[in-house]
Parts: sequence; structure tokens; C-alpha cells
Amino acid sequence: MKKISYLIVFLLSSIVFQSCIPSLVYSPSLNLPSKPLNKDEVQILAGVGYLPETKPEKTEKKMSLGGEASIRFGISNNLMIQLKGWKDISNNLSIPRYGFSFSTLTVLNDTSDFRFGLFPTAAFVLSENDIEGGGGSIPLCLWYTKYYPITFYSAFGPAIGIRNITNDNNQWGWGLIFNLGTAIIIEDHLTVNLEISGIKQVNENNGYKSYFFSPSLNIGYLF
Repeated sequence: MKKISYLIVFLLSSIVFQSCIPSLVYSPSLNLPSKPLNKDEVQILAGVGYLPETKPEKTEKKMSLGGEASIRFGISNNLMIQLKGWKDISNNLSIPRYGFSFSTLTVLNDTSDFRFGLFPTAAFVLSENDIEGGGGSIPLCLWYTKYYPITFYSAFGPAIGIRNITNDNNQWGWGLIFNLGTAIIIEDHLTVNLEISGIKQVNENNGYKSYFFSPSLNIGYLF
């Protein structure tokens, strides 16, 4: 876990500010699997959700409608890695905006009715072909699997975002993210995730505070 934290810090510190686009977008959804992936299992998800703006005071709307997709792979029965991408499909800004993230999910116990784990994530946000900033989060995840094949879950944790930190700039912020959702197995390997993310976001550059409720819907298939 320490190595993952060091990696996130290194990635964030390497981001260089490249343009003056007023705001970027990120995806707060987790879309937890209905149960931990077994070793060598693969899950693919795709869907839509609302992406919070990093500077909502500079855009017409606080959130942008976006598309998102994820691919997951089970390293072991208790460890999963994930690559996720998202793209703004709204007209909030005319410039293309998108991002991607890398995550690991470690399940810390092995019971049938209740599980918990950590989901550390490193993310990058882009406009056109330029990396504009990055961030990370470390949510604690809880699964309520008593009513399987309907699994309820929640997660809570801190997040940080950095665009440019130099002697003349202080473009970074932090937040708290709470996720509440359900993963429903429709048939065999087909799943549906319904989720809402509650976010408190603070921009340390201007002291602006924002609050979001970001819903998402994803459909997944387990191989």
C-alpha cells in the first residue's frame, strides 16, 4: 500500500500545466463488482454518468454528462486492477475533455455477507491531446452481499487534484467523496451498476467550495 501511495504522489508531482482551459472533468464513480473478481477473471463495463467540473464557477453547468468505460482483471481472489476512461459528451465547453485512471482493489476480509477493502486510484485529466492535471483518491469500500445477486455497496475517502503548483501558482484542490450504489446480476455474467456519488470539492487556488451529487449507470460483462 505504501508503494501505491508513493506512486500516486510521484505521478501527481510530475504533472505540468500546459494550457488555460477553464475547467476539466473527472469521474467519481467506482462501480464495484457484485463480489471480488476471482483470479484471471475479466470484467468490462460501459455507461454514462455526470462528471463534476474542476472549476464549476467558470462553466455554465456544475457537471457535464459523460461516457465512461472500465476494464478489470483479477490478479488473485482478493486483488483486482482496473483501467478506466471517461469523456465529456455535453456542450458545457467546446473543447474535448476526457481522462483516465488506474486503480487497484484489495479485499481485506473474506466473508459472504459483508466485505470491505481499499480502492486506491491515480487519475489524469486531459483536454484535446494534452495532460492538464492529475489526482488520486483512496476510498474505503464496503459490500453488503447478504441479498446476492443484488449487492449494495458504499465507499468513502479523500481525494486530491493538482494542475500546477509552482512559486507563482497554487492550482490544486482536495475533496471528500462518498459513493452509494448497487450491483445487480441480471443473468449469468451480465451486471448493472446504479450509483450516486456525493462530493465536497475545495479549490485551494481561490477558496471556492462545491458540492455535487453525481449519478451514473453502467452495464458490465464478466468473462
